[in-house]
Amino acid sequence: MNWLISRTLTTLIVLLTLACIGIFMYIRMHDTPADASQYQILKERWHARFKSTPTEAYTDFVREGDKLSYVESHWLAHIVGEVLFEKFGVSGMRFCTTDFSYGCYHGFSGSAFTAFGLGVVRDLADECPQSSPELFLGCMHGLGHGILAEVGSISLVKALQICSPLQEQEMIGGCLGGIFMEHNYNTLQSLEGLALRPYEKERAYEPCAQEVPDAYKAACYYELTSWWRASFDKQGMSQNEQYAEIGHLCRAIDDSEMQTVCFRGVGNVIGPLSSYNSTVMREWCSMMSDEHAQTVCFHESLGHLLQSDKGRAEIQSLCASGAVADTHLCRVE
Repeated sequence: MNWLISRTLTTLIVLLTLACIGIFMYIRMHDTPADASQYQILKERWHARFKSTPTEAYTDFVREGDKLSYVESHWLAHIVGEVLFEKFGVSGMRFCTTDFSYGCYHGFSGSAFTAFGLGVVRDLADECPQSSPELFLGCMHGLGHGILAEVGSISLVKALQICSPLQEQEMIGGCLGGIFMEHNYNTLQSLEGLALRPYEKERAYEPCAQEVPDAYKAACYYELTSWWRASFDKQGMSQNEQYAEIGHLCRAIDDSEMQTVCFRGVGNVIGPLSSYNSTVMREWCSMMSDEHAQTVCFHESLGHLLQSDKGRAEIQSLCASGAVADTHLCRVE
């Protein structure tokens, strides 16, 4: 069960990462996704909509978001999260869902911390839904974004220390993952000025190597791979070049446990970016430096197939043919 929760969390992390990458790439092509007047118009509109039954208004929002582009829907979800907090306070978070890459949680937590500061952390955590691991960890991930946006990246360790009591059993993803993603992508710093953290070759492993305590290194290295990929994509590298370079970076990590986490992180990124195509997953994971690394990467990427009946059937077929021998994957029915 813990392993299945971890796989669910893996998918959550990548969806959020893709949202951040998509927003960043959009802003590279357009100076601002929407000016202040458009933002205000949308916010006033949804404030008015939520004067009716909140659940019906939220259903209308999801229906409308489905018609928008990937970036626009996530941005609108941020706005709806802000509206929910402003109208209902901390209890309004119960209306948020995972739609549009958890944008509602992002906007809600950012507004809550702006209004009340860090004293509201526990209250928000208590509002996170317990009905499923995916909803709970998605909510906690949003809190991680909000915590770091409140204290600032200069206080990264402080943010991690605030987060860790809320997430005692899982040290990759969730609240910790949200903090590291916010550090890398700045998704809550400004709706009009999101920016990828600059890549500097001499600091490629930071903050994981020296700037965070050992307890948080696994979560850090797992998220670091998506930042590397986005940075190399920005430089114009091909997909194969990106993953080959990431494979070299992972291999150069001295700690063998963190090496493995790093290769898992690569597979976590590859899963959705491959369009859930196991052949493409294998091809990109083959860019890793050795057979062990390739296997770790491939198995982690295959974990994303567990989210659908078709994907689970494909995994079973791969297991039956001997192409995959991962004990956990092959036990899933």
